Amino acid sequence: QYAEKLGGNIWILSAKYGLLSPGDIIAPYNQTLVGASEMECKKWAYKVYCQMVDKQIGFGEEAVFLCGTNYRKYLITKFKKASAPLAHMGIGRQLKFYKENSLNERQ
Repeated sequence: QYAEKLGGNIWILSAKYGLLSPGDIIAPYNQTLVGASEMECKKWAYKVYCQMVDKQIGFGEEAVFLCGTNYRKYLITKFKKASAPLAHMGIGRQLKFYKENSLNERQ
């Protein structure tokens, strides 16, 4: 919901599938890049970069990364204008931020 409030195109970074759109239907899984080696993170990021190229994502456009370090560190550099506004927060603070800032406008 928070990403939707920011506007623009939304993409989801998945440790298992790489790049997903919000409408993609996938089976539940328990895989993460937390604890992955640098080589595993680089391989994953290259896979996602190739998916981004295939989907013609504009690397000259602004990108906002709402994800952990392992998911963004090799991808954020591909964009001319990119930010990670919650990078300074631990996961607990991030989740609290999303909860507080994602409430539907109707509430």
